[in-house]
Amino acid sequence: QICMMQGEAQMLEDFYQPLDKIYSINNISFWETPVKTLNHLHSLLRPGGRIAITLSPHGRGTSDETTEVMGGQLRALLEEAGFNQIEVFIKPTFPNNTVCALGMKK
Repeated sequence: QICMMQGEAQMLEDFYQPLDKIYSINNISFWETPVKTLNHLHSLLRPGGRIAITLSPHGRGTSDETTEVMGGQLRALLEEAGFNQIEVFIKPTFPNNTVCALGMKK
């Protein structure tokens, strides 16, 4: 079963059962309190549940180097929020590479 929602991540309420997966693309940079929001999302996942946070930098002055830095930042945010088995993947895209950080709830 898939449930797609539009809205602010920190405003998600509990579901009738824990979530298996959460996916966010190009919006974590707009979150006012990313660690607090990730902590909240962590609480919505079942043990073994996974989160994927993807960013594709495309603003003026960004580069593939920007993507690498963002990957490290995403890793640190996920670690601080209690996720483990964190993996960061870089995919070649135009105009800049895209980064996806995966984390799991123990």
